[in-house]
Amino acid sequence: MLTPFSPVAARTIRVNGISVTSKAALQHGDIVELPDVFIRFQRVPDTPKQATKGLNEINLQRLKRLMIGRADGEENDPEKLALDAADLSISREHVLLEKDATGDWVAIDKSQAGTPLNDQFFRERKLQVGDLLKIGSYSFEFTGYSLRRVPRQSGARIEARGISVTLKSGRRILNDVSLDIERCTFVGIVGGSGQGKSTLLNALCGINPATEGKVYINDMPLDDPKQMASAGIGFVPQDDIVHREITVEQALHFSARLRLPPETPARAIGSLVDETIARLDLTDHRFKTIAQLSGGQRKRVSIATELLSKPSVLFLDEPSSGLDPATEFSLMSLLNSLAKTCTIVCTTHVLENAQLFDKLLFVQDGFVVCDVDTERPESRGPEAALVTDASSLTGTRSSTAYRLRPAAEMAMANFQTNSLLKVYQMLSVPPHEGGKTGKEWREQFEKQRGTFNRPDFGSQNTELPIDDSKKRRGGGYARSLLVQLARQWAILRSDKLNLVFIAAQPMIIALLIGWVAKDAVLRSFLCVVATLWFGCSNGAQQIVRELPVFRRERVCGLGMNCYVQSKLLFLGALTTVQALLLLLITLITAYFIHPPEFDREVFREKMAAAMYPVPPSTADSGADEVFNAVAEGENPVEPATLEPSAGGVEAAVANEQAKRNSWKVSFLTATASFFGIADNLMDATEPVTPESRDSGLTAPMSIMRILSGTIVLRFAALFAAAVVGIAIGLTISALVRNSTQAVLWVPLVLIPQILFGGFVVTRPEMTASVRSASIFIPSFCAQRLMDVAHVYGQAVPRMANRTKYPVFLTPGGDQETIEWETVEGPVSEDYDKVSDHNKSWQNLIVFPALAGQHANRYSIIRGVKKYDESVEGRDDVNYPMGIIYRNLAPAASSVGVLLLWVAVCYTATWFGLRGKQKGK
Repeated sequence: MLTPFSPVAARTIRVNGISVTSKAALQHGDIVELPDVFIRFQRVPDTPKQATKGLNEINLQRLKRLMIGRADGEENDPEKLALDAADLSISREHVLLEKDATGDWVAIDKSQAGTPLNDQFFRERKLQVGDLLKIGSYSFEFTGYSLRRVPRQSGARIEARGISVTLKSGRRILNDVSLDIERCTFVGIVGGSGQGKSTLLNALCGINPATEGKVYINDMPLDDPKQMASAGIGFVPQDDIVHREITVEQALHFSARLRLPPETPARAIGSLVDETIARLDLTDHRFKTIAQLSGGQRKRVSIATELLSKPSVLFLDEPSSGLDPATEFSLMSLLNSLAKTCTIVCTTHVLENAQLFDKLLFVQDGFVVCDVDTERPESRGPEAALVTDASSLTGTRSSTAYRLRPAAEMAMANFQTNSLLKVYQMLSVPPHEGGKTGKEWREQFEKQRGTFNRPDFGSQNTELPIDDSKKRRGGGYARSLLVQLARQWAILRSDKLNLVFIAAQPMIIALLIGWVAKDAVLRSFLCVVATLWFGCSNGAQQIVRELPVFRRERVCGLGMNCYVQSKLLFLGALTTVQALLLLLITLITAYFIHPPEFDREVFREKMAAAMYPVPPSTADSGADEVFNAVAEGENPVEPATLEPSAGGVEAAVANEQAKRNSWKVSFLTATASFFGIADNLMDATEPVTPESRDSGLTAPMSIMRILSGTIVLRFAALFAAAVVGIAIGLTISALVRNSTQAVLWVPLVLIPQILFGGFVVTRPEMTASVRSASIFIPSFCAQRLMDVAHVYGQAVPRMANRTKYPVFLTPGGDQETIEWETVEGPVSEDYDKVSDHNKSWQNLIVFPALAGQHANRYSIIRGVKKYDESVEGRDDVNYPMGIIYRNLAPAASSVGVLLLWVAVCYTATWFGLRGKQKGK
């Protein structure tokens, strides 16, 4: 208790800027102002002790009960929390915490004077996450898994000292604002459009920090948006901060799991969600999707999302925008009631419900020209003068206003808003029509203002010796990532049509590709382009359409990397599934519509010979000369001993037949037929002579190496295309301003993938500049993986002799016959058959700079020069015919470029989001 002992002291001593005429009860944190001296009153009680150990956070996970009370000598009971023995307002057995049969914690008040829980007295109550229990000079917050000591007072005190906001252009949109907002007050920031209301709100809450000056929340400086979570700040932007596709209950569950510590039990989270739904009057709507709610109900859900973390101060930007008068009054009344336990600050441009506020700040031209205490509008200098000026225009006087809490009916009956409306009107008159600028209004009223300049104590907050890290909210990286993934899945399956379209897209496109494209390389190219399109379109709107949600969760502790990686993982998995469906259905469709020319018996015979080789007789060669194309570690089957009898011959034939029909050969036959890799397997495993077996270019290769290489490379190409497509789509979404721009950007990204992909224009046909650019095009790199998969293990085929660009035929010089009818009868013509993988060969083994620099081969027959139609080698081709293609370097370099694309897009997305979180 502070008592002045002389009239002079009564005139000069102030507490929090208010003169002390007789006595004043001092509260923790009060500022006592003496002439040239400022004193901050603080009371720091002893640290709570559990079994003689001082603790500011008591872990409840291993306890079944905890008695909280005043210390009585040495306390060795681990189920007793001993508080300051000198605080006689605390009973020796003050509050008992017990676990009930369901595992929930219940608080039972044992004191005589009563104990406030969330500022309301109780006898027995089940605890919810965030509940605030006040015992004497202590306050404890229930976290679901612990009891944590927190500052004693509800709400937060906000102090601004000379804050200004200047844009990069040099224009100042907020000018030297200093103000104080007391705990548990409902403050409205009023002004016309573009006057600086939202700028002031964003600077106060830290979303967009002021470029000059300081903001303090409970005496702690707020310098960075990352501090919002630890400072207990809640923020509701004008846009909804929940996903419209999921239900109210799902939205709150996901938000609670993101905002609360990972140790919080699932049961505690569920109880908190239930209590918040009931508190915001959303019980009847908990199973409705957000899209089904009205504007006022959606705003309540956004507020409920913020209340999950029990903030000490809640900022709202235009919460009543777009609401009808009745809904607006209901919402403002709700905020008024919430101000009992936390400080509420919101912007508004209407004054119909001004009686619900405790204080109004009028903003014009970036200046706070006056602040009106709605409890006593005529009691303070500048605002009283403004109200008087406004009243003189109408010939009326303002009457005394009463607080809505606790006598709401009396306040609404007696409060008149005419004067405040006239203030609003006066401020809105532009200077050229006889009005004043914001600076002029402020200067006029500052002359009459008796201000209290609260001293800047900096961060010397000694209220509690608590580690600030304990105040951090959020579930950590791993939990946040899992919650993000679960929420995206919930959004996707919220409407079954979403899943239908996701599956139908690749199926329909695959059917069309398999029907139209007979060429295997064309089919693979179309699959690559389609996969890039899936990924790009899936990611292009992901970020831009949920920017309000991202911005809010970002300041709640959600990591930027966690957010981007969750998008990459979820959309990457989704697009990969689409790509697999696309490839498999394309192969199935092509298999039946364009069946491959595949001789199963020949293939079986060659595979059996390669997998089960017959060792030659010792007379011809040693055992070490046996050819075996099977992968290392596979034991060849010993052939039966042949007897020169009919039975022996029959046994040998039966043995060979069994080899051809073994499950391994059958599996290879089916796989080769389905994927079209029969030539790869037969060419690479064809036995060669001992003289050529040692050559690195013609030596046979392992069956499993060829099989795994050709199939894995196909899947790798589509997986890479999916991931790069997602990365590009997310980059677009992070850089554009709206969904329309995102949609318009997708074709601009995809059309170059077709032009530079290496199929429409093959690599030899490209100019030097186009080739240089195509190396860095995702579709070209992915198609290069496909090209390697097509020819890996194949022998280089014959080549056309008299063409500028090499055309690759079949290794054996196969012919295809074309027959047609004429008047004279049927006619047929044989042509050299072009390889099914001609364009893959062109992209991989042709020297583009030497294309066409080839001396046509010819022979002279009977003195006549005759050009050869095909040759075994050309000067502009890297390999001659018969060489087994085993070069994986083009695939490796393409993978490197694709990884570079992912890294560059990830970085661009990160920086784009960094700008978006500041509202850019």
